[in-house]
Amino acid sequence: MLASRTQKGYYANTRDRKRDLEEKLGLGDLAIAPTPGMGGVRGRLARVTTFQAFILIAILLADLAGLGTCIARALPNTTQPRVAVAIQVIVPRDHRPTTVPLVASQGGHVVQAGTMPLDSTTVLKLPPGRYEFSSWMDRLCMQAMEITTAPLQSATIRCP
Repeated sequence: MLASRTQKGYYANTRDRKRDLEEKLGLGDLAIAPTPGMGGVRGRLARVTTFQAFILIAILLADLAGLGTCIARALPNTTQPRVAVAIQVIVPRDHRPTTVPLVASQGGHVVQAGTMPLDSTTVLKLPPGRYEFSSWMDRLCMQAMEITTAPLQSATIRCP
């Protein structure tokens, strides 16, 4: 950008000096006018310095995006990977609800909760750690489990 401004200053000095010489020589309509700044009649889309500034800003933005991407990839990943846990709730034959509630908690805090159809398996995506899976069938049924980094694990809650 500095070089572009310096070149524009050189152009302006040359333009002004040329104009002075043409006036002293009395050239009038014979004066050279290649650009609108020198009195030319043909228009232009934009100034060269405008195009240069646009291109340099585009390159700067691309460089900043690349720098941000490099920094993001170089930083350690702070999010824990989530693994799939297939959970099944087994209830007694005499107690046959259509859906069963399911709660996954960790350290006394609910992580995920919902209902699932009876005789089905529900898949939860959880980060590794110790979890308690609970369901309610006339009483609380629980199963504690350590979720590891294995990509697929299973848990069964048996309600007597």
